[in-house]
Amino acid sequence: MLSDFNHIKSPAAFEVDICILGGGAAGITIALELIDSGLSILLVESGGLEYDQATQDLYKGENVSFKDFPLETTRLRFLGGTTNHWGGMSRPLDSYDFHREYDSNHSSWPLTKADLAPYYVKAHKLCELGSYIYDDYLSELNLADDFPLLDKEQLLRPVFFQRSPPTRFGATYLDKLKKAQNVDVLLNANVKELVDSADRKKIISASLVALSGTRASVKAKQFVLAAGGLENPRILLLSRTNSEKGIGNSHDLVGRTYMDHFGAYIGKALFHKPINADSIFFREKKFMGAQLGACLAPSPKRAEKQGVGNYILLFSPGTESDLSIEMLKSIKNDIANLKWPENAISKLSKIIANADTFANLSYKNVFDTNDSLFDVSTKSSGQLCNVAINMEQTPNDDSRVTLSAETDSLGLQKIKLDWQLNDKDRQTLRTAVKELASMLGRSGTGRLRTTSNLESNESNYTISCHHSGTTRMASDRTKGVVNSDCRVHGIANLYIAGSSVFPSIGWANPTLTIVALSVRLAETLKLTFTANENA
Repeated sequence: MLSDFNHIKSPAAFEVDICILGGGAAGITIALELIDSGLSILLVESGGLEYDQATQDLYKGENVSFKDFPLETTRLRFLGGTTNHWGGMSRPLDSYDFHREYDSNHSSWPLTKADLAPYYVKAHKLCELGSYIYDDYLSELNLADDFPLLDKEQLLRPVFFQRSPPTRFGATYLDKLKKAQNVDVLLNANVKELVDSADRKKIISASLVALSGTRASVKAKQFVLAAGGLENPRILLLSRTNSEKGIGNSHDLVGRTYMDHFGAYIGKALFHKPINADSIFFREKKFMGAQLGACLAPSPKRAEKQGVGNYILLFSPGTESDLSIEMLKSIKNDIANLKWPENAISKLSKIIANADTFANLSYKNVFDTNDSLFDVSTKSSGQLCNVAINMEQTPNDDSRVTLSAETDSLGLQKIKLDWQLNDKDRQTLRTAVKELASMLGRSGTGRLRTTSNLESNESNYTISCHHSGTTRMASDRTKGVVNSDCRVHGIANLYIAGSSVFPSIGWANPTLTIVALSVRLAETLKLTFTANENA
């Protein structure tokens, strides 16, 4: 059943077995997995079925990060959550990501990839992905034949990702949620706070409020907080009825170790011979029912030895016009260094063939205009590649979410985000550039021209809006907010779903892992009720 909290005139307190707070990928997955479980489920969503500006504005907050961006633009607040603008890139975390310990204060996952393996398979189906195939099938695609950068020493290794349609969880699974006899979906209901017991060992209820002013409380045997990597810590910090610092925050860990994937445009790789324009590094391909793309990543042993984070290098072909400009720069540099230009004849012919490009550049410089004399070639060039990097961020206690002094239209304190990078994150960028340049040079395939001020110009860094780590998972309650079952340490009936529980994030888009963990959490909830009944 679907209900709009704005239009409920005199709501009584809701009472259910399980209350799920948040209707994004995590919350919807858990609700779907609990259909026909015999348990009564209430799925609470802050938004409606479509985008609404007043609701979206509840995401506004204070950003004091190194990167200036409006917080409300990084998420969507209606049923389906951020899957409503998800690009569909999917991949499990690497085994390497699960066992990494960055320092003594930040433990690795208390799970292994093998623990999540069966749930990743189920998550594949929910994300409408193809066969569960990744790097084990590299040899069958003969990557070295169409991407000559790959060499025997493998400083960097090819890796696969898959592409979801992408699945919009709200729209895709709406009918199934409506038809479920044991699931009620409550729209336009915002969580004001969680109310814990006097001994702080149990959640008694969740207070809800609508923009219309409607108020109610939810009593449940089990609560799941699934509101996202920024809102999960916010709700915990706002919940101060019996916990002065907020629920689950006895060790001051809620909101800390905020992580996101960040990236940058590295520059251009100029190859001596063109790469196959149909290379899977340029264009995704169908293989065994999966939509596959490829990129380069560091080998786990090498990254661990270098003490850097996980990352990927992404390639896209430049244009013929860009290629001619790069060849002119190459000739100029060789002459400046008193060297005879490499492959001079070939480069000159390419420059002459694109004379209109240089005529346009001269015209623009002389007359100080953005107009062009000629239409230049936009044809793709397999000889020139644009290179971008996307990196994981390492855990950092000073990178965190707290509460602002400002309040939203519901009277609740807004988020204050202080996103910080550390030296290890910058070292990852430096190392990746050196690795790629080394591979190009040693394999004799080309050279890399990097952009200026690459490392220091942080304003040019890209962000992925993968809010993670703010309620991190750890076996030790002094190092994490939740345990390996995603249950908040010291609280019997409160679980957290989503990437806020990730102790580390690797380079992969988090959606598939969020869904896999949510399938696992639904199984845990069912087992918990069974155990209680048999006790």
